[in-house]
Amino acid sequence: RRQQGLRDEADSSYNNGGLKTNNAVPDLFSSGAGTEWYFDNQTLKAKGYSDFRTKYGNRPNVDNWQVSSMMRATLNARAGGRSVEMSDSAAKAAAAANTIDFKTLLGRLPLTPEKLKKSNDSIEGALFTLGRTYQDGIADYRYAINSYDTLLTKFPQTTRTQESLFNEYYCYKQLGDEANAQRVLRLLNEKYPNGAFTGRLDHPDTVGLAEATFRANATRQYEQVYLTFIEGRFDEALAMKKTADSLYGDKYWTPQLLYIESVYFIHSHQDMRAITELTNIESKWPKTPMAAKAATLIDVLKRRRQIEDYLTKLQVTREKDEEENIDTTTSVRPAATQPRLARNDSNMLKVDTTSDWARAKQREQALANVTAKPTVAGAIGGKINADSAKNGISMDAGKLADLKRLQDSLQQAMLKARADSAKAAQLKHQADSIAAAVAKLKADTAQLAAKLRTLNSVFTLTPDKPHSVILVLDKVDPVYVSEAANAFGRYNTETYYSLGLKTENASVNDSLKLVVVGGFPDAQGAMDYYRNVKALAPRAIIPWMPAGKYNFLIISDTNLDLLLNNKDMPAYLKFLSAAYPGKFGP
Repeated sequence: RRQQGLRDEADSSYNNGGLKTNNAVPDLFSSGAGTEWYFDNQTLKAKGYSDFRTKYGNRPNVDNWQVSSMMRATLNARAGGRSVEMSDSAAKAAAAANTIDFKTLLGRLPLTPEKLKKSNDSIEGALFTLGRTYQDGIADYRYAINSYDTLLTKFPQTTRTQESLFNEYYCYKQLGDEANAQRVLRLLNEKYPNGAFTGRLDHPDTVGLAEATFRANATRQYEQVYLTFIEGRFDEALAMKKTADSLYGDKYWTPQLLYIESVYFIHSHQDMRAITELTNIESKWPKTPMAAKAATLIDVLKRRRQIEDYLTKLQVTREKDEEENIDTTTSVRPAATQPRLARNDSNMLKVDTTSDWARAKQREQALANVTAKPTVAGAIGGKINADSAKNGISMDAGKLADLKRLQDSLQQAMLKARADSAKAAQLKHQADSIAAAVAKLKADTAQLAAKLRTLNSVFTLTPDKPHSVILVLDKVDPVYVSEAANAFGRYNTETYYSLGLKTENASVNDSLKLVVVGGFPDAQGAMDYYRNVKALAPRAIIPWMPAGKYNFLIISDTNLDLLLNNKDMPAYLKFLSAAYPGKFGP
């Protein structure tokens, strides 16, 4: 009755909420009220009670009834005037349930076997939860032990007996009560000699090994699901993941697995499922590169219809080329339809006005030269010191020219400084060093040329010619090949915007796919880019791609055309290993 704002017992001065007396109720603020305090004046209190009920009706004795009233009014307004109040039948049912009489209150008591079982189960669960809260929440081990003892005393048949005893053992250990801890351990061994919790106390190493084995099996199974997705066997991957989830739940999911699964859902236009997976990545692995990629993909998915409508309505018209009827089919790569940028002598970017027909002829001539005779022209050059030879390109015609110019300038300086013997000696020492470097460079060039000739390879070493970096993907579905190309396109735009790099897809055969990043002026530029992306790819660019599924190589444009024609990747790997020892795998 007090919870509903009612008196404990009926007041004889009331009759259906009113007053029995006909005496006039004095005004609280009238001069005749005397000095008696309002809350000690029963007459004034009765008047206040009656006025409250007249104005507000029967209100429950709770603090927030006014707030609840305002919330209902706000909800009504948001619903466009539709009432969110309970229906009359629901209101009557709620009122009947709160009726204070003997029958209603008796009906709430657990006097039937079903109600008694439900009540006992609630009490049993509450006692165990209370013990765990004391144990793990506030580390009050004595109160935790008391809760577990109460549970075991009141419910000796509880299914939580073994776990409760295990928790008691832990609490006694934390309190330093070794005697009681051993008593609980003996009780566990007597009642549950083969129990899981008993085994964790008697053989902790064995249990740890079992858990590690369980974890390893789960990890292995999800890795297989991961690779099956990457290879494009989507139905099989989904079935395998469903089986794994039934065994392990979502505990062993990885952000990479969820990301590639979401890419599949996007590809099959199941955007809501994709967003669910991407949201899981954000919630489970925040502040990681995968979470950032997931957030970006969610944003794009939410605007997918808008983007697709824009692209559908976009009209692109190509200007007619005077030589558009020229046959360019001899080139492996299609002729570009957009203006190209090239660097002039001042290292400034300018529009390349060379026509597509001329480019095609240049490629034909390059192919003819390659077919006619392998050459290492332009491959003369390299690094002088040991560090450069270790990290850079070993052959560079520009370097040899620079050394020649430096040698000539030193000879001129020696003539001018002939009078100064000390300076002349110093200059002569430098000239001798450069001459030795040139001789060593020529010897290395000749040795490398001879080595490459013994390969009898169609591929040629031209480090001063334009190069590309290729990402070689083995048994990867085209969906993820395109996603990898998009990832490198975004990375190049953000990091190498000034170079104007182009990212394209290519295919060697059914299993080997390529992502080609082109636009490097020479092999040195490609090698620098290769070192950067090789370190960043597994962490920031394509962290969702398994490491064993891809490899990076560098290749000249001429060799790329040859590779796409002859499809002989092992031959190119053999050539690359000979040309750059230790830089790339065989």
